This record gives sequence, structure tokens and C-alpha cells, in this order.
Amino acid sequence: MLKFKKGLCLTLAATMLAGCLCACGKKEEESALEFDKSAFSETNGIELPLTEETVKLNLLISSDVEKLEDKVFIKALEALTGLDLNLTLVPNSNYQNRLQMLVASKKLPDIGALRLSTEEIIGLVENDVLVAFDEHLDMLPNYKELFIDDKEAHEIAMSGAVNGHLYFASDYDANRDLNHGFLYRKDIFDKHGIAPWTNTEEFYQALKKLKEIYPESTPLVSKYTIKDMLGYYGSFWDLDLDNNYTLNRQTGEYEFSQTTDRFKDMLVFFRKLYQEGLMDPEFLTSTEASWAAKMTQDGKGFVTFDWIDRVDLFYEQVKASNPDYNLRIGRPIGPNGKYRKLAKTYSSGVFVTNNDKKDYSLKLIDFLLSPAGAKLATLGIEGMTYEIGEDGKAKYLDMGNEVPNITTLENKYGIFNQELAFRFDRASVYFQFSEKLQEGQDMVVNEGLLNDYSYIPNMVKERADEYNDIYANIARESEIFVTNFLMEQTKDADTMWAEWLAVVKDLGVDTLTEIYNQNYRK
Repeated sequence: MLKFKKGLCLTLAATMLAGCLCACGKKEEESALEFDKSAFSETNGIELPLTEETVKLNLLISSDVEKLEDKVFIKALEALTGLDLNLTLVPNSNYQNRLQMLVASKKLPDIGALRLSTEEIIGLVENDVLVAFDEHLDMLPNYKELFIDDKEAHEIAMSGAVNGHLYFASDYDANRDLNHGFLYRKDIFDKHGIAPWTNTEEFYQALKKLKEIYPESTPLVSKYTIKDMLGYYGSFWDLDLDNNYTLNRQTGEYEFSQTTDRFKDMLVFFRKLYQEGLMDPEFLTSTEASWAAKMTQDGKGFVTFDWIDRVDLFYEQVKASNPDYNLRIGRPIGPNGKYRKLAKTYSSGVFVTNNDKKDYSLKLIDFLLSPAGAKLATLGIEGMTYEIGEDGKAKYLDMGNEVPNITTLENKYGIFNQELAFRFDRASVYFQFSEKLQEGQDMVVNEGLLNDYSYIPNMVKERADEYNDIYANIARESEIFVTNFLMEQTKDADTMWAEWLAVVKDLGVDTLTEIYNQNYRK
């Protein structure tokens, strides 16, 4: 799945209201949430409420928000739909394991995130466990408009199809031009007269200069594992390392990314950074806490790659002790010299279990895909969670000293849950840029620093077992090779690369590539 890339599942809760909801069998002791339901009429044909009777849906979701069921968003969602929603909260890191347990016990929730292997998904489809969204378009006007009628979104979604059908709903057009990029300490660069880089060599020279000034520092730091780190950096060398195969635009065939000359060139560059002490030697074991400490303390780290909103979040953390702290968005590096443009949608998402409540599950998701659903999931209720200013942008209420962002707003109101917010209202905070963020967005757009989006389709069923057996062996060896290549101090790069090509050939990379090119859509 590409999503965080973002994992999808629906986050819903089981508190409900008295008063007008008592007729639906809800508990009378539950307090009512009074708001103007007509403000959520832009549903594109979905009729609310979805039921006048008691219908209970069970949802498996990932969230770290305590008592999510008590938040405004969840209560309002139940009030609008009339559904009794029972959620099971699971930490993101444990979600797949929990889902696999439920699959094994044949106790799937009504709605959940499709975080399973290709083989597991195919098995569920073959046993008629999952619902094909595209077979129920007559009741899903928003799904049809977004994932069927939109050519670009449909093509991407179909790369995750099984037997020609779509068994998931995903995000739609919820990305900004740039979400992740290089970030650098402009205050430190300015202090020492170092200009922001515009290419790979300038990037390298800037890190070298910082190392000379701060010998105990590691100028480039990362919170990611080596696999994730190279997945981000791969696009700078025109590689797709998330999906392991890169399209050769001259031949029209896919190449195994980790055997291309571009992959070698990228590794050689980062090997040089590592050996010269310019890259954090803890890239194998770095934690988010240790990474954040290095980027917020002077003399530790000066450049990183992350979610661009860190430019404001880190400043808020340190401004009391370091008011001059100034993190800014930098340019991409590599021969490609462009950031990866994010997709309009993804090739996996939320599933619906095939049972007697499937129609309600499908309609609930379709409502959340509507403009009204986007408003509820990212703004909340006007006058209660936000107001619209003269500039047409939302101002969120009762935030105290907290700077509104998607994390603080989920904790406060339940909105912006990464699983539930399928669409983002353009008045929401996600599209309200601070001066620093606007500078970065303008830079990548005005200077043409974004790749055209291209997708690598997911594996289809034919020869999948053979493919996965070969790939599992190569993947293990690849991670070992990359680590050894970066850290090796004695053996030269050309020798190590030749040895790597011999290893993957013995492991069957040629057969792997043959299967890929035979089975994947171009």
C-alpha cells in the first residue's frame, strides 16, 4: 500500500445522543450534541440519516487518541448517520498483527484497514469475505465520481485491484504539492555564511563546511531506518524503491531498482557522506526522540528529511530557549533533482466485510467521501470547533496555547484522524501555510521541482507465490548489502557492487523481473 505511504481504516466511536436519537434505540442517558445538521447537506445524493433503526457497526481502527468516542467528530458522525458505531482502537504499530488474528479467527470487523499481504487479500476475495465497491456503484455516488469517473484516480486505484475489482476505498486529493522534503537550519547556515544548496555537490559541500565548524556534529540526521530513508531519497535518482521496480523509459520494461546503475550511484554518494562523518552513524538505530533532539539542539544536526510541518512544530518546541531557531525547506538533490509528487489517491485503503450490514458500511464510507464528510472530518462543526474568517479559511476554537495542526486537532476534536479523513476541506488547516511552509510550496512549484506522478502497479495473482519466494530472499540480502556497503571501510565500492549483482543473480532476480514484466500493467 502507498499510503504512508498512509494506512487507511475508519475511526469511529460508539457514543450516541438522547433526544431525537432515542427513537433509534440509543441509551437515553447519553447526552445530545446539538448542531445544525443541514450544514452537512452536500452529500452528492447520500441521504441522511442512513437508518432510522438500530444498526451497530464494528470498526477496527488505529489511533493514539484517548477516548476518541467522546470527541465532537465521532458524536456528530453518529448523529448525522444514525448509526451505532463501535470502535476497537489499536496502535498503528500493532494493527496488522491484530487484523491478521481476526482474519484467522474469522471475526473480521465490519470496516477496517486493508493492511494485509497480497496473498491474504486474494484469499479473502476468493472466499467472498470482502465487498467489491465497484459492484455497488448505484448506492455510492461519491465513490463512483472519485474512483471510477476520475481517470487518473481510477488508474491508480486499479493498480490495487484483485480480479479486476476494487475491494477498498482510499483517500482522494488529500495531498499538498509537497508534504516531505529536506529541512535545514537556516539560522546556522546564515550564521556561517553557508548558502542553501541548489544541487548535489553544493549539498555535499554545505555538510562538509558544517562538519568543519562543528566537528562533533553529524550534519545530516535521519529518524528513518535505512530502508525508509533510501525509499525517500530514491526519487532523487529517479528510482522507485518503495515498490522495488523502476520503469526504464527507453525500453518500456521494469528493472529491479536495486540492481540499476542509478542505485549504485546513490549508494556511493551516501557511502561518502557516512565515511566522512557527514551522515548520522546511528541511521540503523535512530529513534524519533534521538533524531528530534539532534535537530533541536545546537551543534548536533543541521539537515534532515521529514514532514515539512516540522519547520513550525520544532520551532514551537524550542522558541522559549532559542527564539532564533529557524528551520526551512530545502531543495531536492540527485541527478533527477526533483521531489516526488504525491498521488491523487492510493492503491489500498479501507475494506468492508461482506455481511448483512455491508450496505450501511458502504454508505457510511461514501458519506465520508462527500464534501459534507470532508467538512466534518477536517473542520468539525462551525461555531463549536471552528469559524470561517474573512479570508475563507477556518480558525479553530478553544485551542489555548496549542498551535492548530492535524495532530493537535485530532486530540482536541477527533478530526483529522488519518484513517477517517478521506478528503480534506480546502478551508482546513492542512492547506493553511505559515510563511515558512508557503515559501517551500512556492519554491517547488515555481522552480519546477516536482516530478510528474507515476505509479508502479501492484502484483497480480499469476505466479505470485514464485515471485514472493524469490523476492523474500532478495529483500533480506538487499538490506544486509546496503548496510555493509555504506559502512564498509576497506573494500572498494566497485568490488562490493559486483559481488551484489552476483548474489541477486544467484537468488533469481532475472526470473523475478520476468514475472514482474509479464504480470504488471504498463
